Amino acid sequence: MKQMKRIVVVILIGVLLGGAPIPYTIPVLQTQSVQTVYAATAKTITIKKADTKSAKKIHKYLSQGKALVLKVKGKSKKANKTVKKLNKKIKKVNGQGVIFSYKKSKQKGSYTYYKISSNNAKTYQYAVKFIQKLYSNTRASYMSLSAAIRSAYLHDVKLYKNETTRKMRIYYEMLISSIRNNPQSAYLNYGEDYYSDVTVKNGNSITCDIVNVAADSDMVNAFFAGYEGDVIKDASADGDSATIILRSFSEFKSYVDSEDVLDNSVWDYYFSLTQTSMASTTPDSFSDRQNVFCLSIDYADSIIMNTPSFGNLSDAMKVWAIAQSGYFACNFSRPTYGMVYSTDIKYKDGYKGMKMLYQNKAQGVCMNFALYENQVFEQLGISCWYNANSTLNHAWSVVKVKNSKNKTLWIPFDYGIGPAESLAVSTKKAKKLMSSESSRYKVYLKGIKGAPKKKNFTNSDFV
Repeated sequence: MKQMKRIVVVILIGVLLGGAPIPYTIPVLQTQSVQTVYAATAKTITIKKADTKSAKKIHKYLSQGKALVLKVKGKSKKANKTVKKLNKKIKKVNGQGVIFSYKKSKQKGSYTYYKISSNNAKTYQYAVKFIQKLYSNTRASYMSLSAAIRSAYLHDVKLYKNETTRKMRIYYEMLISSIRNNPQSAYLNYGEDYYSDVTVKNGNSITCDIVNVAADSDMVNAFFAGYEGDVIKDASADGDSATIILRSFSEFKSYVDSEDVLDNSVWDYYFSLTQTSMASTTPDSFSDRQNVFCLSIDYADSIIMNTPSFGNLSDAMKVWAIAQSGYFACNFSRPTYGMVYSTDIKYKDGYKGMKMLYQNKAQGVCMNFALYENQVFEQLGISCWYNANSTLNHAWSVVKVKNSKNKTLWIPFDYGIGPAESLAVSTKKAKKLMSSESSRYKVYLKGIKGAPKKKNFTNSDFV
């Protein structure tokens, strides 16, 4: 799915900073600093090895928000490894990739004890519920499309694995399909007179199934009217008839600028499933055949379509899916499921914060978005940081993840993937910091140990 555009036209407040950016890491398994009182009746589970059976026992109690004591076989070093392995197991057991936080308690004999507080248990409980609901909603946007459209889309993803090639191919084939189906209108739109007898020659055959699905849709003509010149090589008339000569795909690629094609209004406007501005063209509004125009074409979408369980995604794809959900987009009114940007802050940490996210009640300014995002990333075992800049008067998250090919991605998460392109800033210095992609990434990653000084990923790296 095409990366969601975030239009942030707000005066960002609430970031209490000094003169320099203040990044700090939120550890994945942090030692709890707040003293927790454990009831004498807290369940103790004896763990001799990190197997699925033990993980299921832990999950059972944590899902009820109950405090636990883990009595783990082995002294500190060995027991620590066992608990870490258990967290990997429990990610699979809950199906959402959620881990539990714990505090080492004591060592007694040949066992080491770990406490999972009631707060941490409830945080786990609501994190599992939240991720499950968020991902279910994300996949629903795809699954609401007909089986024929999903099948066609997946076929094209497999046929053209390169993102740019596939997008260019679909654009090209949409146009030549429209011209072949309505040559009279195409000839007229090209700037010539109207002829009832128009012959279309040359051009490649249709290879993308998604184009075949839309071949007889009237929307093809409406959406691509005026863009025929991208694929028409020549048009001429002889007496009462006319002829259109189409470019081959290779000629088309040489003739147009790929960035212009992929960024033009037709593509951005009609091939987005997530843009709120396109509510009138969501799948609920049109027949299955017309839904093709609500599809975006990123390879990562096929992974979401084919992966019912969030926990089976790579960490990089988990970040992508969270961004695609739109939950942390900068909304000024409450969406179906998502945060609201508001100075009427409703922020909590711990389980109360995760509960607010799950119950769709979270709201606040940029720093609250970043803190909530990090609560989620932390529960997924994803390395994350809170970063901020006083010149921009803004805060955001940064995550470090690996994709399925073991490549490390450093991703600023600012209402979604990457720095917010339309962040509202007023000072000359702030505008300079936001003036280019390279400058934005340099600012957003500054101060974090080990982070690069520039963007080190593309959309294709998420898979």
